[in-house]
Amino acid sequence: MRLEPRVRYAAHYIRLGHYCLPRASVCLDDEGRLELKAFEAEAERTIFVSGTIFLRPDPLSRDWAQQEASPAQEVSLEELGALLQGSSSWQVDLSATY
Repeated sequence: MRLEPRVRYAAHYIRLGHYCLPRASVCLDDEGRLELKAFEAEAERTIFVSGTIFLRPDPLSRDWAQQEASPAQEVSLEELGALLQGSSSWQVDLSATY
Protein backbone atom coordinates (compact mmCIF):
# COMPACT_ATOMS: atom_id res chain seq x y z
CA MET A 1 0.00 0.00 0.00
CA ARG A 2 1.20 3.48 -0.79
CA LEU A 3 0.75 5.90 2.09
CA GLU A 4 -0.41 9.44 1.55
CA PRO A 5 2.27 12.00 2.43
CA ARG A 6 1.91 13.53 5.88
CA VAL A 7 -0.83 11.11 6.98
CA ARG A 8 0.31 9.17 10.03
CA TYR A 9 -0.92 5.62 10.62
CA ALA A 10 -0.78 4.42 14.22
CA ALA A 11 -1.40 0.90 15.49
CA HIS A 12 -1.03 -1.39 18.46
CA TYR A 13 2.11 -2.80 16.78
CA ILE A 14 4.38 -2.20 13.82
CA ARG A 15 6.20 -5.32 12.70
CA LEU A 16 9.26 -5.68 10.47
CA GLY A 17 10.11 -9.37 9.97
CA HIS A 18 10.21 -10.81 13.48
CA TYR A 19 10.87 -7.40 15.08
CA CYS A 20 7.88 -5.78 16.74
CA LEU A 21 7.43 -2.21 17.99
CA PRO A 22 4.43 -1.53 20.26
CA ARG A 23 2.35 1.67 20.24
CA ALA A 24 3.95 3.28 17.22
CA SER A 25 3.03 5.24 14.12
CA VAL A 26 4.41 5.49 10.60
CA CYS A 27 4.16 8.07 7.82
CA LEU A 28 5.99 9.16 4.68
CA ASP A 29 8.39 12.05 5.04
CA ASP A 30 8.83 14.71 2.34
CA GLU A 31 11.39 12.54 0.49
CA GLY A 32 9.09 9.49 0.46
CA ARG A 33 10.90 7.55 3.21
CA LEU A 34 9.08 5.92 6.10
CA GLU A 35 9.25 7.78 9.39
CA LEU A 36 8.51 6.05 12.69
CA LYS A 37 7.35 7.75 15.87
CA ALA A 38 6.00 6.62 19.21
CA PHE A 39 2.22 6.87 19.34
CA GLU A 40 1.17 8.88 22.37
CA ALA A 41 -2.14 10.48 21.38
CA GLU A 42 -4.34 11.04 18.37
CA ALA A 43 -3.51 14.20 16.47
CA GLU A 44 -4.55 15.87 13.25
CA ARG A 45 -3.98 13.63 10.18
CA THR A 46 -3.46 10.53 12.34
CA ILE A 47 -5.39 7.37 11.53
CA PHE A 48 -5.37 4.76 14.27
CA VAL A 49 -5.84 1.20 13.05
CA SER A 50 -6.44 -1.66 15.44
CA GLY A 51 -4.01 -4.54 15.01
CA THR A 52 -0.54 -4.76 13.46
CA ILE A 53 0.96 -2.76 10.59
CA PHE A 54 3.47 -4.90 8.68
CA LEU A 55 6.44 -3.31 6.92
CA ARG A 56 7.79 -5.53 4.13
CA PRO A 57 10.65 -5.13 1.67
CA ASP A 58 9.87 -4.66 -2.00
CA PRO A 59 10.43 -7.09 -3.63
CA LEU A 60 9.48 -9.64 -0.99
CA SER A 61 12.12 -12.34 -0.49
CA ARG A 62 11.29 -15.98 0.19
CA ASP A 63 12.90 -16.02 3.64
CA TRP A 64 10.88 -12.96 4.72
CA ALA A 65 7.76 -15.09 5.30
CA GLN A 66 9.83 -17.34 7.58
CA GLN A 67 10.96 -14.31 9.60
CA GLU A 68 7.36 -13.13 10.04
CA ALA A 69 6.26 -16.62 11.10
CA SER A 70 8.82 -16.70 13.93
CA PRO A 71 7.92 -15.35 17.38
CA ALA A 72 7.95 -11.56 17.66
CA GLN A 73 10.92 -9.88 19.32
CA GLU A 74 10.09 -6.49 20.82
CA VAL A 75 12.54 -3.74 19.85
CA SER A 76 12.88 -0.03 20.56
CA LEU A 77 11.89 2.76 18.21
CA GLU A 78 15.56 3.48 17.53
CA GLU A 79 16.34 -0.16 16.70
CA LEU A 80 13.45 -0.50 14.25
CA GLY A 81 14.32 2.86 12.69
CA ALA A 82 17.88 1.68 12.10
CA LEU A 83 16.57 -1.48 10.40
CA LEU A 84 14.41 0.63 8.09
CA GLN A 85 17.44 2.63 6.98
CA GLY A 86 18.88 -0.56 5.41
CA SER A 87 16.54 -0.25 2.42
CA SER A 88 14.60 2.52 0.74
CA SER A 89 11.79 0.43 -0.70
CA TRP A 90 9.30 -0.74 1.90
CA GLN A 91 5.68 -1.73 1.50
CA VAL A 92 3.17 -0.91 4.22
CA ASP A 93 0.62 -3.68 4.73
CA LEU A 94 -2.52 -2.72 6.64
CA SER A 95 -4.36 -5.99 5.84
CA ALA A 96 -3.88 -7.30 9.42
CA THR A 97 -5.63 -4.22 10.83
CA TYR A 98 -9.24 -3.21 11.18
